[in-house]
Amino acid sequence: MNRFLKSLLSIVCFTATGAFGQNEPANKALAHTIDSLYNAEQACAQIKQTDSASAAYKRITHSNFPVVQQILDKYGFPGYDVVGKEVSDNYFVLVQHSDSNVVFQKKALKLMKIQVDRKNATGSNYGYLVDRINLNTGKKQIYGTQVQMGENGTKLKPCTDTLNLDKRRKSIGLIPIKDYLEQCDEVFRQLNPDKVKKEN
Repeated sequence: MNRFLKSLLSIVCFTATGAFGQNEPANKALAHTIDSLYNAEQACAQIKQTDSASAAYKRITHSNFPVVQQILDKYGFPGYDVVGKEVSDNYFVLVQHSDSNVVFQKKALKLMKIQVDRKNATGSNYGYLVDRINLNTGKKQIYGTQVQMGENGTKLKPCTDTLNLDKRRKSIGLIPIKDYLEQCDEVFRQLNPDKVKKEN
């Protein structure tokens, strides 16, 4: 499975588990900026050729990054009270995909934790970012959010203490790992219909 489609997994799966209300953004200009960056990134998914989509994705995440960083420096992690729930989650996605700068991701994680503790940012998203940073720095993930999808089923990337994984997932609002892996398998089937047809 190509890298671009794998990057979409974090978006597809975490949005399917959200259950928060929406609210009007206090800072509409900031919300508009974040949405513009997010939409530019998501537009890459509309490109049919996967190689072209991957190249476009890399370009847009690179060009988006300075603005994504400036937002964090100026506002901290934008929570629900500033930009609304949906836009706050969209900003998380931009941070999650800033893998070229783990130092930035770590800074964002600390500031995001402040908002999560205030119930002003999505706890499950926090878990995704923790895992992303851990894997980016050679450590095992904690919440089991990062996976490898393929024709033979979805596999967890290195994860610590899998016996207690569901307890940790539940503590931040994530569904049980068995359900999550099944959800990811369905995502793979939808993204790879030709391979599914061959199997059938």
